[in-house]
Amino acid sequence: MIEQARLVAFDTEKVNGLESSRFAIINGVVTDEQSLTAKALAAAYLKGVDRQRQDAQPLPHHYELSLVSLGPAVTSSATK
Repeated sequence: MIEQARLVAFDTEKVNGLESSRFAIINGVVTDEQSLTAKALAAAYLKGVDRQRQDAQPLPHHYELSLVSLGPAVTSSATK
Protein backbone atom coordinates (compact mmCIF):
# COMPACT_ATOMS: atom_id res chain seq x y z
CA MET A 1 0.00 0.00 0.00
CA ILE A 2 2.88 2.36 0.72
CA GLU A 3 4.18 1.93 -2.83
CA GLN A 4 0.81 2.94 -4.23
CA ALA A 5 0.66 5.95 -1.90
CA ARG A 6 4.12 7.06 -3.03
CA LEU A 7 3.09 6.71 -6.69
CA VAL A 8 -0.03 8.82 -6.13
CA ALA A 9 2.04 11.41 -4.24
CA PHE A 10 4.47 11.55 -7.19
CA ASP A 11 1.54 11.95 -9.60
CA THR A 12 0.12 14.73 -7.42
CA GLU A 13 3.45 16.56 -7.35
CA LYS A 14 3.67 16.45 -11.16
CA VAL A 15 0.05 17.55 -11.65
CA ASN A 16 0.52 20.45 -9.25
CA GLY A 17 3.69 21.50 -11.08
CA LEU A 18 1.91 21.48 -14.44
CA GLU A 19 -0.95 23.58 -13.13
CA SER A 20 1.41 25.99 -11.39
CA SER A 21 3.41 26.49 -14.60
CA ARG A 22 0.27 27.02 -16.66
CA PHE A 23 -1.09 29.52 -14.15
CA ALA A 24 2.17 31.47 -14.17
CA ILE A 25 1.90 31.80 -17.95
CA ILE A 26 -1.76 32.85 -18.13
CA ASN A 27 -1.58 35.22 -15.14
CA GLY A 28 -0.62 38.17 -17.31
CA VAL A 29 -0.49 39.36 -20.88
CA VAL A 30 -0.12 36.24 -22.99
CA THR A 31 1.71 36.03 -26.31
CA ASP A 32 0.69 33.55 -29.00
CA GLU A 33 3.63 31.30 -28.08
CA GLN A 34 2.73 31.40 -24.39
CA SER A 35 -0.88 30.61 -25.27
CA LEU A 36 0.23 27.48 -27.12
CA THR A 37 2.42 26.49 -24.20
CA ALA A 38 -0.44 27.04 -21.77
CA LYS A 39 -2.72 24.85 -23.91
CA ALA A 40 -0.09 22.09 -24.00
CA LEU A 41 0.31 22.32 -20.22
CA ALA A 42 -3.48 22.12 -19.78
CA ALA A 43 -3.59 18.97 -21.92
CA ALA A 44 -0.70 17.44 -19.95
CA TYR A 45 -2.48 18.39 -16.72
CA LEU A 46 -5.61 16.48 -17.76
CA LYS A 47 -3.54 13.42 -18.66
CA GLY A 48 -1.77 13.70 -15.32
CA VAL A 49 -5.05 13.85 -13.42
CA ASP A 50 -6.27 10.75 -15.29
CA ARG A 51 -3.09 8.90 -14.38
CA GLN A 52 -3.38 10.09 -10.79
CA ARG A 53 -6.92 8.70 -10.58
CA GLN A 54 -5.88 5.39 -12.16
CA ASP A 55 -2.99 5.00 -9.75
CA ALA A 56 -5.26 5.79 -6.79
CA GLN A 57 -7.74 2.97 -7.54
CA PRO A 58 -7.98 0.40 -4.75
CA LEU A 59 -5.94 -2.72 -5.40
CA PRO A 60 -6.57 -6.18 -4.02
CA HIS A 61 -4.22 -7.29 -1.27
CA HIS A 62 -3.70 -10.89 -0.29
CA TYR A 63 -2.76 -11.89 3.23
CA GLU A 64 -2.07 -15.29 4.67
CA LEU A 65 -2.66 -16.00 8.33
CA SER A 66 -0.96 -18.87 10.04
CA LEU A 67 -1.15 -20.18 13.57
CA VAL A 68 2.07 -19.81 15.49
CA SER A 69 2.73 -21.85 18.60
CA LEU A 70 4.07 -19.81 21.51
CA GLY A 71 5.32 -22.84 23.38
CA PRO A 72 4.41 -23.33 27.06
CA ALA A 73 1.52 -21.24 28.34
CA VAL A 74 2.63 -17.79 29.41
CA THR A 75 1.11 -16.33 32.54
CA SER A 76 0.51 -12.65 32.61
CA SER A 77 1.25 -10.43 35.60
CA ALA A 78 -2.51 -9.76 35.91
CA THR A 79 -3.14 -13.38 36.95
CA LYS A 80 -0.56 -13.36 39.74
